[in-house]
Amino acid sequence: MPDNNENELTEEDLKDENLHDKARSYNLSPEKEEIVKLIRWAFSEMYTCFDTLLESNRESSLAYTKLEEAQMWAIKSVTHNNYTKTMDDIQEFKK
Repeated sequence: MPDNNENELTEEDLKDENLHDKARSYNLSPEKEEIVKLIRWAFSEMYTCFDTLLESNRESSLAYTKLEEAQMWAIKSVTHNNYTKTMDDIQEFKK
């Protein structure tokens, strides 16, 4: 809830340090930023595949939902843990 009496959000309310721990953004190292970009690229390829090959029905809707969920968990596995991959690992993947 906003701290002011008008119940309107202020810039102060939105500062990262005023948010719940689970809602805060993460400052990512260059390695983590690069890994997240690669994960998003890989999932983008799958979305394109789905867009091209699947028809609109309940099953494809579930497939998209699960793909979105997998993307979320893959990115969280990088951003929310003591991730140890290096730029060398990233370059190896790009080959």
